[in-house]
Amino acid sequence: ACAGVALLVSFCMYYFPSYEKEKDNFGIHIFERLEVVAKDSPLKTNPAVAASFLYSVVAVLAFLWYFVRKSQRSFLVSYFCCYYEAMGAVALIPQLWMFHQDKRVSPLLANFVVLTAMHRIFTLAFWISYPRIFVWRYPDNRGIQMASETLNLLILSDFLFYWARSKLRGDSEVIIGDGMM
Repeated sequence: ACAGVALLVSFCMYYFPSYEKEKDNFGIHIFERLEVVAKDSPLKTNPAVAASFLYSVVAVLAFLWYFVRKSQRSFLVSYFCCYYEAMGAVALIPQLWMFHQDKRVSPLLANFVVLTAMHRIFTLAFWISYPRIFVWRYPDNRGIQMASETLNLLILSDFLFYWARSKLRGDSEVIIGDGMM
């Protein structure tokens, strides 16, 4: 545990200077519109406020997902699985939000998002091919898992379009939108 905490602290110290706080405002606009956070409040620039929005949305989505997903386990274990799946579905939305604000994405971040999409494609391929490999087994949540992965790919599809377009044009960075700033 100590090694994990030490690794986390060193990771945060190394990468924190590259954190772009002014662009990390996902969720703040909704709080402003609902007048939960005042426009001149110091909470407006607090990343914890933005994160609370994301985790609240995930908690509600997980609760709704619990009624769709079948499980023979207890409520707490099933809800934890639903929370994990809902978080996986919306985890990249704040990153995509930042991409759309800046309209340019560095090659390193673009590769990360594309590799995440590839992970989703391979997971979907696993669930599609599962009955062919394990002939007499059919998991209860196979259809739900395939729907979840398809939703994840739909969320990433906008970025993947701009990534492919930038690669075909020979751009070093991914340009979101028409490229006019």
